[in-house]
Amino acid sequence: MKIGLIGNMNNNNFALLRHLLDLGADAELLLMADDGIGALAHFSPESDTWDLSRWAARIRQLDAPNRFISAIGSEFPWNLMFWAKHMLSVARGNPHPKLTRPLSASRLDRTLRPYDRLVGSGIAPALLMSAGRRLDVFYPYSSGVEWVGDPDVTALMKGQDRLKRAGALRVRDKQIAGIRASRHVVSSDIGYTAQVFAEMGISPLLMQLPMLYKEASPATYPPQLSALLDQLSHYDLRFISHARHRWCNTGDFQDDEWEFRYSKHNNWIIHAFAQFQRQRPHVRSVLVLLDYGTDATNSRLLCQELGISESVLWIERMPRMQLLEVINACDVGIGEFYSMPRMIWGGTALEIMACAKPLVQGFVFDDGEFQSLYGSAPPPMCAVRTQEDLTRWLLQLGDSPLLRSRLGEEGLRWFDSYNGRGLARQWLDLIAA
Repeated sequence: MKIGLIGNMNNNNFALLRHLLDLGADAELLLMADDGIGALAHFSPESDTWDLSRWAARIRQLDAPNRFISAIGSEFPWNLMFWAKHMLSVARGNPHPKLTRPLSASRLDRTLRPYDRLVGSGIAPALLMSAGRRLDVFYPYSSGVEWVGDPDVTALMKGQDRLKRAGALRVRDKQIAGIRASRHVVSSDIGYTAQVFAEMGISPLLMQLPMLYKEASPATYPPQLSALLDQLSHYDLRFISHARHRWCNTGDFQDDEWEFRYSKHNNWIIHAFAQFQRQRPHVRSVLVLLDYGTDATNSRLLCQELGISESVLWIERMPRMQLLEVINACDVGIGEFYSMPRMIWGGTALEIMACAKPLVQGFVFDDGEFQSLYGSAPPPMCAVRTQEDLTRWLLQLGDSPLLRSRLGEEGLRWFDSYNGRGLARQWLDLIAA
């Protein structure tokens, strides 16, 4: 049985690939054409390993991007739009215009023919429909299911541009058809994403995804990383939040809907750290933030407004393997803070736990609810529902090295038990079924 993993922008499939290979499975990664390109460069496979040569033979290129064009680009009249964009590029004097067009159904069929099982996310369900194939396992990487109910497609559906609305609706319809055709649908989120699946008439299998493959640190670091780690060593206490900044309403949603469903509440982190500094002025503390997301500029302005800019260290997007070393150099990891009940955490939380750092994370579950749903105790995280919860945890963790050490060690044990090879074995059994 040969397994094809259709990649997407967050590299979940690359982690799954390596776990499956460790288990002796015959698997390959099919990278989407825009995976690791441009703004998503830090999601390329070479960003997820210190030695890509170990896995290069198992990586193939799928000549289709994780974008609109892969769903309906070959259909009339949509194909005219891509030709028009190409001609406009030529007219503007582009010396090397590239014609972006969809992968033909016959070529896609030839590419996929060697694989007995296909696993994927992103635009893969809609893409495979054009080749008469279906996924054996679909999992969403986006809250609300990408191209169905995620914030970006929802905004397009509400927008004033009729052409974009029509295109988004067509993509949504094809995506839903492709997801419904999948043999298995898996999701780890029983909050908003579960609601979107319910509207599709789908009850996904509740299971998490092996999102991180741990590797040993290299003998030497790149110079820029070494300089950053040296800079961090001069502080007494280091907090880090490496989540994407998304907390300001785009204007496409009612404020209460945005706050409840879509906001990561990165602003809570900045306010809580400012409060920590006011109450613990003798501690040389720093908040490390990743310069990533549509609201990174707004976060910088908030830091200035609160007078903490000199104590906030902004770092550029970097390969995940390097980012893990930055997390290792910090004392407390801070995740994301959705307000919607039963919203599960993403890769940022797992990366913090894998580095044996205490995790401060949004967790809106009733007592015992998580274990009854997932069959295991939740991670030993510092659970947050409000900005006040977050402030309280930063103060407690900042005051107690013993608490930080205990929660970090317990978090690592949870990660090894519930998000490592054991979880990959469950996925292999599901794929083969």
